[in-house]
Amino acid sequence: LIAPCGLFNSYTMNISYKGFLISSERIRFGRIRQILPIRKILNIDVYDLDINVKDSSGKTPSFDVDISLTSSEMDDLTILKPDNISDGKYRFYFLYPANYNLHIKFNSFEIEELLQISEIKNIDIDLYDLSVVLKDKWDLPPNAPLDISLRSLDFKRNVVLSQNEVEPGVFLFSNLYPGNYNLEVHYKEFSIEKQIEILSGEDKSITMEFSALFNLTTIVLDTRGNPINGANVILIRENQEIKGTTNDKGKVKFSIPPGNYYIDMFIDDEEIASRKISVPYEKTYSIVTKSGPILPYIVIIIIIISLIFIAIYSYKKRLPLFFLKILAVSLAVIALITPWWELSNHDSDSLISTSTDIYIMPTEMITLTSNVNVTAGGILPLNKDFTSVTDHLPTLIVIGILLFIGSIVLDRFKKKKLSFLVIFATSVILFASTIVFIV
Repeated sequence: LIAPCGLFNSYTMNISYKGFLISSERIRFGRIRQILPIRKILNIDVYDLDINVKDSSGKTPSFDVDISLTSSEMDDLTILKPDNISDGKYRFYFLYPANYNLHIKFNSFEIEELLQISEIKNIDIDLYDLSVVLKDKWDLPPNAPLDISLRSLDFKRNVVLSQNEVEPGVFLFSNLYPGNYNLEVHYKEFSIEKQIEILSGEDKSITMEFSALFNLTTIVLDTRGNPINGANVILIRENQEIKGTTNDKGKVKFSIPPGNYYIDMFIDDEEIASRKISVPYEKTYSIVTKSGPILPYIVIIIIIISLIFIAIYSYKKRLPLFFLKILAVSLAVIALITPWWELSNHDSDSLISTSTDIYIMPTEMITLTSNVNVTAGGILPLNKDFTSVTDHLPTLIVIGILLFIGSIVLDRFKKKKLSFLVIFATSVILFASTIVFIV
């Protein structure tokens, strides 16, 4: 260094090394220093530092790792970077002995560790895996989209890590820095938490119970949409099953983990319906089965037998009009208990058969689908304008039937004119009912 010399010339000489002030001295430069310069020799100890980084598989990380050193003892804050990086080894040469902050950044981690150069010359940074095994209340892997995260406040920056599902119910968090973590599992309003410590020297595996349960209500219906009492209902998932029996309203309730299930319904060991269902939350399924009510068949058989006897009676008594009146009443009754509209379809390639029926008492549209794996149906919604009209049809038909019966009684009492008026009114009502239904 060259500086002006003189009797009153003095200076402060500061010597810095990598941000550290290692010497500060007051010196004078007299005239003699123009001939004899000042020579200062300063000896300091310096150290090398090797940092070895291995991922959770014990190999050189495939992701970027940023490592640096700083120190609060520096007079001029300097960020020291490695002098050499090779195969996961980060080398710092000729470090001044002091207390340092080691900064490590990779993935979502930002870590700060304290170390003292002069005591530590080699550091191994090993990362670890955390395996989380989740089981639901059926001791099966959860069959629902879970939000699983790992958080830690141990480090300079709050860390939130996502998992990788390596197989059903097994979630892997890779390349974790040793520390304390909080594992969180969320599904809709349900959540569980667990404190986990990742220690140096070992991977970690834990098992947790995903205890969320939701109510499933199943309503079992016959082909007319009437509830079936005493039907056996079986829910199946991965060789696990639960059974229940319907009440007088056709309902059975289950409390089950969320997921996809196969449901079977039986009456006296005869399968009446089967299908797949999804239960992501509390849910109700109304399932139409292939089991039909026996009452309509009994009524039709009684009507047919009665018509046979009435036909014989009318033939012997020569009362053809009487038979026609009874026939009209019988057809009206059958119309109330059989479908007013029916559509069937069968696909021979996929072996899918579908039938759709509309009934007017009560007014409902019922569909039933069957194939190799599924036999089930449901009640389809109808237009409100349509149902507001059809809801009155049974009443009109019943009035027409009563009037027909009244005309027959009047005929028996020789009230021909009054019987004609009743017949005319009945015809008008039934004709109007037909027109209203068609429109």
